[in-house]
Amino acid sequence: MVPLTPPTSIIGGEPKDEVRVSLHLGFYKVKLTPELPDSLIVLIFGDYGGAGRLVYGETQGAQYRILWDSPLLNSTGRLDFEDVIGNGQKQIVWRSATCGAKDCAPQQLVVFDKDGNEISRQSDCPPAKAFDETDGVCPIEGDQIRFTVVSPFALSLEEVERAPKDIVATNWHGSDKDAILTLENRLYAVSTLDAVALSASRKAKNSQQAALLNEEGLKSMREGKYEAAAEDFAKANHLANGDASYIDNVGYAFYRMGKYRESITCFGEAIGLAPGRAAAYLHRADAFVSLHREAEGRQDADAYVKDFCAEGRGRCIAEAQKDYRKYLELAPNSQFVPDVKKKLDALPPSP
Repeated sequence: MVPLTPPTSIIGGEPKDEVRVSLHLGFYKVKLTPELPDSLIVLIFGDYGGAGRLVYGETQGAQYRILWDSPLLNSTGRLDFEDVIGNGQKQIVWRSATCGAKDCAPQQLVVFDKDGNEISRQSDCPPAKAFDETDGVCPIEGDQIRFTVVSPFALSLEEVERAPKDIVATNWHGSDKDAILTLENRLYAVSTLDAVALSASRKAKNSQQAALLNEEGLKSMREGKYEAAAEDFAKANHLANGDASYIDNVGYAFYRMGKYRESITCFGEAIGLAPGRAAAYLHRADAFVSLHREAEGRQDADAYVKDFCAEGRGRCIAEAQKDYRKYLELAPNSQFVPDVKKKLDALPPSP
């Protein structure tokens, strides 16, 4: 259970071999994901705080089943549930303060996954107040502890929520240094890099992975596997945080799949990122022409192209003309100039 040191009871002035022991139980009910059964977590601790233990179980039908219990931990704290490792499932986060007050320092943090793995456990385990590393947790400790995402790119709130979290601890275990802990193979480890160097390292790694995915996408394009290519290009674009060439490739894969509206959107993003990218204008012009033809004969033709070609289907031709001319302006010496001029001359009159 938990360490207990009750005083000896004295009845009638004589010591007896009986003691009274009180345990306190705190109950927490939560769904870690909508698909999982209800989780019920119990905090067990003694009269005077100190060491406690978490007991995890799930309700299965009408039954409650205990699945694991934690090592000993500082029982003065609070339980939070949040997706720390970015797997779409909430983890169990135990926050406490070693002095026993709500906002005092140093703070401690322990993170468990649903299977009972202490993913915040450190290999160099610090000393604890009421237990040691043989029977207790190895908490992350600092004057302030917070979750963040060290990224070379500006992330939206949604992207931050989905990403694996970094943990920043100021005055790490009583030192005058800050520590950044990063997730490696589902366990947290202290990074040897500061925030600036870590951000640069991740940017370089993302660029390498994006380039490899882009190559896979190009291979799939050559094999006519346009859907697979679009997926690889989209992943590359996400890693590179909006590289014009990658989102242009996504658009071209959509174009070859006959998804002309989606392709126009992607080409527009590429142009927004790199207004001088001639290929994106050429690709978008071809997509406008194809969308015009696709909408031909549809009763809802104007509505079908409304968000892509302003003022209805006929406007798609005007958009194509404008993009072909922009391509010729940006790439006057391209080998494709004669073909583009033919395409431009072959367009029907625009409204």
